[in-house]
Amino acid sequence: MKNSIKRWYVAVLIVQVTVDKRKKKRPLYDRQIKLVKATNHNDAYKKAIAFGKTETHSYLNSKGKNVCWEFLGLADLDLILENEIGDGSEIYSTVHRGMAKNEVVPKKSLSVFWSEANKDKKAGELLAPAHRPYAPA
Repeated sequence: MKNSIKRWYVAVLIVQVTVDKRKKKRPLYDRQIKLVKATNHNDAYKKAIAFGKTETHSYLNSKGKNVCWEFLGLADLDLILENEIGDGSEIYSTVHRGMAKNEVVPKKSLSVFWSEANKDKKAGELLAPAHRPYAPA
């Protein structure tokens, strides 16, 4: 009998962004971390790929240029080792070499606080000039 107990996995999706199909030396991409519940590794992989495919879409930006978000694949898929997910559960971890202090940002720069402080601004006001073409209208 096949094991039907579902476990949690963490999937790291990579979605690339292009404007008018122009390739850049350093293209913009979105690294998305999603939870996946599945009975085995293969099912988790299939679900993660399906989630990724839903991220592929395009739209016209405020300058009439086509902005395309394209799912490229997975950067990682890992089983969450916690028996229960709750407050403080570790859902993803990677180890890097380098200056760890450079990764730490002040509270106001953390996404949740930055988003709240800038919720009434338009994308063009927030983005650096190089990233403005990616902003929705």
